[in-house]
Amino acid sequence: MNSTTDRQDKYTDIMIDMETLDIRPTSVILSIAAIAFNRSDENYNIAPFDVKIDSLDQADSYHRTIDPDTEKWWEQQSDEAKDAAFNGQITLRHALHKLTFFIRDNSNIETVRVWAKSPSFDLAILKNALDYFKYNTPWQYQNERDVRTYIADSPEVRELKRNNVEHVAVSDAIYQTTQVLLEYQSRNK
Repeated sequence: MNSTTDRQDKYTDIMIDMETLDIRPTSVILSIAAIAFNRSDENYNIAPFDVKIDSLDQADSYHRTIDPDTEKWWEQQSDEAKDAAFNGQITLRHALHKLTFFIRDNSNIETVRVWAKSPSFDLAILKNALDYFKYNTPWQYQNERDVRTYIADSPEVRELKRNNVEHVAVSDAIYQTTQVLLEYQSRNK
């Protein structure tokens, strides 16, 4: 797989992963990561988008939700995952602003495919937060893609060994991007 930070053209795909405190669209968002890549030629941006968000005032200030079961789930995760998720410093508004610019700077918002595992989780929460601040969604709804569906029939890709920490947004985004690139390769040999 090839990486670049100095591409003349835009990337065709963006992978998004988030860590949250609820499974509802109104969830407190702990972190957001995005990887810009080209599925067809295996190029990706080696400078991923990775922000850790201050979670303390989201429930009060922005009416974001916290689920007690999700809090219990976080207690069972690795220390590295918890450290990455719960040490955010920037506001949700600023994180969303930065993400919007990352997507616009790295892709054509009319045609970019936006991937998540699954869009009904990550992208639904993200769009709810963008709507709250009256930000436009920086992609077209018909271009949302599901990693799980894409790799469902490929056990070797689905069960790919990880070499990074689960439930760290940027690690998950890198892993999921690798899965999509490998699946695309196997389909287009």
